[in-house]
Amino acid sequence: MAKKPITEKKRLNHQDLEALVTSAEKALQELATVKKLDEFERSSAQMFALSADGFVRHLDAYPDVYVGLENVALTHTLAENEVALVCETVGWASPNDGNPCQPSQHPQRKRVRLTTLATKTNQMVSSLRFQGDDEAVLDFGQAKGTLADALRQTLRSMLAKGN
Repeated sequence: MAKKPITEKKRLNHQDLEALVTSAEKALQELATVKKLDEFERSSAQMFALSADGFVRHLDAYPDVYVGLENVALTHTLAENEVALVCETVGWASPNDGNPCQPSQHPQRKRVRLTTLATKTNQMVSSLRFQGDDEAVLDFGQAKGTLADALRQTLRSMLAKGN
């Protein structure tokens, strides 16, 4: 009996999605430690492929996340054992307190790391982690916006090339 492609498999539940994003974060954190990098101080968006067993394959890095996603879609595909495309970015966040300044200029700013996965099952999960906090804020595909749209489009393009 032939194996079904992962795109035809049953949708992942929140527990499975959380396990995937946690696995990706752990692998990326270990990679940063090995390379002696501060995981909250990166000048480029990082693109990875994630396998079901938690292995990450670095695809590329770009100063502009949208240019990076476009280029990754043109130059890479996901291997059969890879289940998700991962995009990791870092930046500034600030309270939504009516202060009109940019987050990087706000007196209460914090560094944040956003790890977002688009899976072959057409699902997304994101983890937002603030520097100095142990707990992550998880989103199971509810976030909307240009980054989510670009990540979905990149994954679709990668999967279309791989078939």
